Amino acid sequence: MNNRIKVFFILALGLFFSLGYANLGYANSTSAKHYIAYYDSLVFESMTNYGEGYIEVPVGDKLLDYQTLEGDGMLTETGDPTTITTEDGLLPTDPYDLTLEGDQLPTDPYDLTLEGDQLPTDPYDLTVEGDHPTTDQLDSTIEEDQSTTDPNGQTAEGDQTASDQLTDSETQLDPTNDLSIINQKTKKYISGYTSNGRLMVPIRTISEYLDLQVKFENGRLIVENFVRTVEFIPGSNKYYVNGNEYVAETKIFMVSGQNYVPFNVIAKSFDIPYYHNQLNNWIELSGDNQDLYIYIKPETSMYAYKPKEVVSLMYHHFQDGIAANGVVISPERFREHLHALKAQGYETITEQDYLNYQQGNTDLPLKPLIITIDDGYESNYLEAFPILAEEGYKATVYLTTSKAETKPGYMQYMNWEQMKEMVDSGVMDIQSHTHDLHYQLPKNGTNRGYALVDKLPYEDHTTWAARIKEDMRTSKQLIEENLGNKVYAFAYPYGVYSDAVVNLLKQEGYTVGFTIDQGKNTKYNSPMKLKRYTADGRFTGDYLVSMIK
Repeated sequence: MNNRIKVFFILALGLFFSLGYANLGYANSTSAKHYIAYYDSLVFESMTNYGEGYIEVPVGDKLLDYQTLEGDGMLTETGDPTTITTEDGLLPTDPYDLTLEGDQLPTDPYDLTLEGDQLPTDPYDLTVEGDHPTTDQLDSTIEEDQSTTDPNGQTAEGDQTASDQLTDSETQLDPTNDLSIINQKTKKYISGYTSNGRLMVPIRTISEYLDLQVKFENGRLIVENFVRTVEFIPGSNKYYVNGNEYVAETKIFMVSGQNYVPFNVIAKSFDIPYYHNQLNNWIELSGDNQDLYIYIKPETSMYAYKPKEVVSLMYHHFQDGIAANGVVISPERFREHLHALKAQGYETITEQDYLNYQQGNTDLPLKPLIITIDDGYESNYLEAFPILAEEGYKATVYLTTSKAETKPGYMQYMNWEQMKEMVDSGVMDIQSHTHDLHYQLPKNGTNRGYALVDKLPYEDHTTWAARIKEDMRTSKQLIEENLGNKVYAFAYPYGVYSDAVVNLLKQEGYTVGFTIDQGKNTKYNSPMKLKRYTADGRFTGDYLVSMIK
């Protein structure tokens, strides 16, 4: 009797385990059920195939939940749930995964995507609330300008959700990633202009970033890649996408030798993801190695006017905690200056822009402004550079090249790597403030001479000129070799110059010279004797604006 009970018990136990394995199913069965374990970790434990395709869930961490998926989905050897495919296409609800149920994406402080299909309401952005494109008239929307057919073969409304527009090229920032990799990317800043309520961008500049080909053929401006071709007709609102005709609200135009085209047409036609930063009022395009920022400028900033005057400002050092004066300004006061200037419609230009204007080769913004920063202190990089970038203004640093990467006093000078970043950004330029002539000579009687303009005791005119030209040549060479930009402008140390110095500068290829004489410049000023206002750190923004009016 006891033996019969034992045999019955063994048979029952065997039947129990057989049914247990049968419930797990086989991995090659269309009705198989797969179990996924979630742990107290952002990284899933490895799951391996077991025996005849059974799934083994390893132990060792606290098991939080199971998800059962019907269908013929397979787990890979890594056990990554994102590799599972099921009949209904659903993915598991995973508190640690970036993909949630249905089409919903997580609310992520590092991500540009909001909950559900909804992206920010943005008059300059392609992505808008829900499934519907914006009808805001300010700028680039995905709605057809005057057509019901999408040039990409999609209808303008309903077929394309905001989440559908996200592509693999978009960088989804994960807070678990090493952000130092992201910070290694360079930044480039350019200007676009609003015209008739649309953002117009320089096509040749952005085509280099977007890997588009641009050419002018048969009277048409053609922009293309291996998928699409967009053709613009100068002087017309018509444009063509793969041969289909559409009508834009703004004609293309040329400014400073560049053709400007509607950004919404380019972004829509080539499926370009971007983000409108409303705080800084720019468009952000994120690339693998470089991010492109397109300032959204008003029409008065366009190079389309013939102003009578050009204002120049002079700064030096940016620092908190020390007394402000003609050389030192706090970063907060500097930003205040820029806000006041912007509110009055001033737009920064480069020294080359001014030269081109003098020569009749270009127009200028309505209220042109040149910002100069003398000497090359490290605060130019740490403080002024980011503020200028955020405010959409440009500036030129006039560097005493012998001081680069040194700290001769209590103020550190910039290094070449910092300056290279500034120049490559398009926000800052570096020009010459001599190589090593920014000092005064020992007192001779009641006067002190200046190393640039005065002779040393043993010098005659020939030896003096040779010394000065060598310095000018060295400064120019160091900047061009280290930064790759063209050096053509010069700021006179202490504002002191002479006709003889001007002649030597011209011989060495310099075409612009800045004094510290107060006043405005006109189209007819000598470009070698330009005036500048000292932007004293004690001046409020309002006072600065009143002074230069």
